[in-house]
Amino acid sequence: MSRGTGWAQPAEWAELPEGPLLTVLDQLEWGRRESAAVRRMCSRWRRIHDGGRRTLSLSVRATDDAVVALCARMTALTEVNLSHSKSLTDEGLRAVAELKSLTVLDIGQCSLVTDEGLKLVAGLPLLTELILFECHLVTDQGVRAVAEPKSLTCLNIGRCDVTDEGVRAAAELPSLSELNLYGCSNVTDAGLRHLHALKELSFLSLTYCDTSKAAEEELRRQIPGLYIEHFRVARELR
Repeated sequence: MSRGTGWAQPAEWAELPEGPLLTVLDQLEWGRRESAAVRRMCSRWRRIHDGGRRTLSLSVRATDDAVVALCARMTALTEVNLSHSKSLTDEGLRAVAELKSLTVLDIGQCSLVTDEGLKLVAGLPLLTELILFECHLVTDQGVRAVAEPKSLTCLNIGRCDVTDEGVRAAAELPSLSELNLYGCSNVTDAGLRHLHALKELSFLSLTYCDTSKAAEEELRRQIPGLYIEHFRVARELR
């Protein structure tokens, strides 16, 4: 069946001005298949595609080589998800550290990421959300590094090797509204006292932390409206 005169030919699509083309591309659901199809159109579409991408999700597929290559091409990224990667290392984070527009970084369950890698991304000026859940090699030192820029509003360090000193470092983030300490069994009442000054804090997970009800109630009095999530183990309920 003939397409007729109402259908745009490939050459017409390729010659669209950059503004309208970006508007069209912004409407796509950016999966791997869609990205690959757009990039195959022509070198101009490839350049516009890479320069206009704002989100990247590699998750399990993230390797250092892949992250280095993609970050070099997609320099305007604002959200990056590299979670659940068993091969991502600090070297991959070195490339992420060049993304100066980045606001959200998820490297949860990246078991090879260390404090040294966090020192690399600590200089990102616009980073507001950082997910480090189950990064077991991350310690108080890493939390201290990422707390330096003071821009974070959401920090997830659940199941990291964090103590009250890490909580003290997180407490230096003046705009922090969400803090996840799930499974940080070395966090105690002394760590909670560091949080009293965080008046913007609205959510705090203390599940499986070694904190008492009394210390949690005192924190609620200091920060009205704070929601504390704490599912206690059976021995605590007796």
